[in-house]
Amino acid sequence: MAAACIVITGFGDGFATVIGKRFGKSHFGWAKEGKTVEGSMAFFVFASVSSFLILRFMVSESVVRLFFYAVFTSFVAGIVEVLDVTIDDNLSVPISSVVVLYVLSLVSVKRLWAFDPVLFIQYGVIILILGYPTLKYNVLDKKGSLAAFFVGLITYLSLGFRGFMVLLSLHVIGAVTTRIGIRDKKMRRIEQEKIRSVDNILANGLVPVLGAFLYFVSKTNNGLFYVGFVGSIAAATADTTSSEIGQLSSKKPRLITSWKEVEAGTDG
Repeated sequence: MAAACIVITGFGDGFATVIGKRFGKSHFGWAKEGKTVEGSMAFFVFASVSSFLILRFMVSESVVRLFFYAVFTSFVAGIVEVLDVTIDDNLSVPISSVVVLYVLSLVSVKRLWAFDPVLFIQYGVIILILGYPTLKYNVLDKKGSLAAFFVGLITYLSLGFRGFMVLLSLHVIGAVTTRIGIRDKKMRRIEQEKIRSVDNILANGLVPVLGAFLYFVSKTNNGLFYVGFVGSIAAATADTTSSEIGQLSSKKPRLITSWKEVEAGTDG
């Protein structure tokens, strides 16, 4: 994995820079400044080829699986490389690559197809029941609803009804605590947005759903992934609850990093 990540960063990022500067004309509207489509294509091609050759040389595994590992990891690394984030891509690319490779190595194809089809029907019924109050009270916008649907689907297929209820508790508790002291919050203009979108769903649900999925498809069915699923939900719920209740304090809060007083509702 380390060797594959080294060549993904070296060959992928290196040729992306060379090709991008020499032939790059089409720029992404959402990516980091200077990133081009031509450069990204070069990253993907050279990263895929080099990482496949390294994996083929060092790992005793089927050619098809290693090729998939290389292509999928290079694709994710390529997206990370062009994202407009503050982290240097010489750090973000190898870290994201090794995470993806490690996750792929845990997946059992047999377990991946061992889910119960009846769970699809059960989840559909649940969505029909929860859909009405969600739309009535404008809890989620369209993008947020779509993201929540897939987060819930993967969780339900991986952990069943009990796991889904753990995930649902996060959103129920968050919605309830948001309403606590809402008049006071509105007067002080610190109330949270009532309608949540895709960014909020992914921020709170991406890690739990990854834990649920890995628990289901892991070759060893490692219980630590279920601990990660529950723990991440507990952390997100505690964060939401503490923020909503803490805003009602009559005293100004202090930042934990500097211990300076700030206005209520300040991030961090």
